[in-house]
Amino acid sequence: MSDRHKGYVVTLKDSIKDDDSKHIMNAIRMVKGVIAVDPVIENIDDHITKQKVQFDMKDKIWRVLSE
Repeated sequence: MSDRHKGYVVTLKDSIKDDDSKHIMNAIRMVKGVIAVDPVIENIDDHITKQKVQFDMKDKIWRVLSE
C-alpha cells in the first residue's frame, strides 16, 4: 500500500513582494487537485533566523580560509 499525500509546502528562494507573488500563486492554483494557496507572511523571527544563518556561514567560511 502506498502513502497518501495531503498537501505540499513550497519554499521560495527569496521573499517576494505581495504584488509580485500573484502570478506564482495563480500558477500553483492551476495545478490539478490544488484547492488552496495561502501565503506565509515573513515576520521578524524569519529575518533574525536568516541573519543568524548568514553570520554562521560567513564565520565558518572565514575559519576555513584562515587555516
